Amino acid sequence: MFVDRTSVDSRSKIREAIAKRQHESETTDRYGPLVIYPEGGTTNGTAIIQFQKGAFASLLSIKPKVHKWHCPFQSACSGVVDGSCHYIMICAMPWCSVTKVELPVFRPNEYFWKHHQKEGEEKVDTYIRVVR
Repeated sequence: MFVDRTSVDSRSKIREAIAKRQHESETTDRYGPLVIYPEGGTTNGTAIIQFQKGAFASLLSIKPKVHKWHCPFQSACSGVVDGSCHYIMICAMPWCSVTKVELPVFRPNEYFWKHHQKEGEEKVDTYIRVVR
């Protein structure tokens, strides 16, 4: 799914499509997991930046995964070079590595909302903040 940043309706349509897909994934075997980069595919190169609402807006389960890149010559975080070319360059360099961390599936529940939601904060914003 691609967010057309020139379209006013694109974000809301993508959020609806993501929520529909998440619901179908949880209730049927029709789809496998949906992979979403909640940072929007770019980072600041030093830390996790603020997530976008797409993966969290439906308030359904998510399974966080983390890729930690180590490359002394070039950062794995780049918004300048095309993704596939960038990763081929990094993989071709010696002494570079990636560590994949799979966290358990997280399902928000009433206990979560009661103990983590700040006064006046929307549920989706609580979900994003705590998962981050």
